Amino acid sequence: MEYADSGTLQEYLKKHFCNLTWYDKLNLALQLVSAISYLHDEGIVHRDLHSSSSILIHRNSIKLADFGLTKRIEESSNLPYVDPKVFGRRKDIDDQMQMQIYSLNEKVDIYNIGVILWEIFSGQLPSVNEPFNDFVNRIIQDLRKTNVPGDYIKICTECWDNDLDNRPAIYQIIDKLKTIVTRENYNSTSEREHEINQKSSTISNNPNLPEINFNMIVNEIVNLLNKSYEEINNQEILNYLKDHNIDLQKIYIWLLNNQNNSNSIILLGKFYYSGIGVKVDKQKSLEFIQRAADLGNNIAKYNLGNYYKCNKDYDKAFELFKKSAEGEYPEGIAQLGYCYFNGIGTNVDKQKAFELFQKAANLGNIFGTNNLGYCYQYGIGTSIDNHEAFELYQKAANLGSISGTNNLGYCYRYGIGTNIDKQKSLELYRKAANLCAIQGNKTINN
Repeated sequence: MEYADSGTLQEYLKKHFCNLTWYDKLNLALQLVSAISYLHDEGIVHRDLHSSSSILIHRNSIKLADFGLTKRIEESSNLPYVDPKVFGRRKDIDDQMQMQIYSLNEKVDIYNIGVILWEIFSGQLPSVNEPFNDFVNRIIQDLRKTNVPGDYIKICTECWDNDLDNRPAIYQIIDKLKTIVTRENYNSTSEREHEINQKSSTISNNPNLPEINFNMIVNEIVNLLNKSYEEINNQEILNYLKDHNIDLQKIYIWLLNNQNNSNSIILLGKFYYSGIGVKVDKQKSLEFIQRAADLGNNIAKYNLGNYYKCNKDYDKAFELFKKSAEGEYPEGIAQLGYCYFNGIGTNVDKQKAFELFQKAANLGNIFGTNNLGYCYQYGIGTSIDNHEAFELYQKAANLGSISGTNNLGYCYRYGIGTNIDKQKSLELYRKAANLCAIQGNKTINN
């Protein structure tokens, strides 16, 4: 049996939930449903999924355990099965409901999956020995009080449908989670680190570089790390400076003395945002980003747009993304496409979204490349072209995109634009999960 360094999923959530981002939660959710999907594809049902026993965490990755009740569907299609939603019901509940029995199929795992997904999304855990049905009833009564987004709630509640046949199949849950991941601009830290290493090598081997060229260093850091301003790992910047023998205090003073340069303003804003060499001050960080945007910096406009988007001022966010895109900033172009795709600060225009994703992809933007593949796969703003979708997912995956890697695995699994190759699909799902685990570990340790 493989060792699990973080115990059960329930123990992990009790310890780490407050430090988990939505990125981390989606990572865990996708790992869970992908693992169950693999079982279902092989004609196996687990029948005893619980966060307190059968799901373990090792190095931020989900591991399935407790296979004592697993059954092959073809071997037990006539086996009567009592649905978990009736366990623990009170005696005054209708006897017919109490004895609701089904033939065994994949849907028997879905109810428990919905419960476990809720635990991951909300941090709300069943009490000791509390039947799942009672736990679900308690959740439903308090849905208005939760801060879990509506799309996430819908996934869970569909899993709890009273009619087992109406519950979604595991692949439908995967699709819904993938849709959420795709529309969020999540970029892999490992991808940024790869770019940083390449640029670091270029700078280090430049014989014409002065002893310390602060201006060049600042421009490189901003150009490489602007893709996901809020998610930049502090250690990445510190390692970059260390590799170039630059003292943190020296560059901080240089930034203070060079406030006529918008990139210097942005980086100083990042220092205050993340507490790099200074005390965290989000308000001061925002002021620096605003100043850089006022100077016409397209990266600052994009980051300021993200700030307003997070604070639900969608009209301002849209205008800033539009200005950033007009300045030909690839990330701004992709994010403007996201606004048109989802109707953020503007009317939904899938055709316009497609065109912007295409433009961003042509400029090498990973988010745009992956979303363009999504448009081709589902015929959004264009006709369905599975081969083109496959090629774009492959390109995004090669560039280090977690969503692109996961989508590529999906293509191999169901033969979308390529031949079915379940082994290749599993390898890609594992790769995506590992990339997520790396990011999740850095997030928790920050």
